[in-house]
Amino acid sequence: MFKSRMDKYSAAINVLFLSAMALQSWHFVEHSVKLEQHIVQSCASCLGILGNYFDPVVLHLVYNIAVFAPFLTAFVLIQRPDAVEKELSEPVTGPKKDFVEEQDDLL
Repeated sequence: MFKSRMDKYSAAINVLFLSAMALQSWHFVEHSVKLEQHIVQSCASCLGILGNYFDPVVLHLVYNIAVFAPFLTAFVLIQRPDAVEKELSEPVTGPKKDFVEEQDDLL
């Protein structure tokens, strides 16, 4: 049963991982170029490839967000599909009695 749930998310997970890896690979190339510029040209704050066209600080922020978001989404899909489906299929009820008693004991 778990396998069938993963099957419907597997294509999305693969696309998310591959896109995140492609973006991170480009990010690595950008850092390699910046390092090479620093060593060869002795510049203190080298611009890299796209830093010539965009603000380097904002560009780096965009790189990090663009890599982090697909990875986070993929990990959520991997870890939580059964819990999400179970939660959506169960009727909404009040707090369990054990939980309420446990909270009273803490106070």
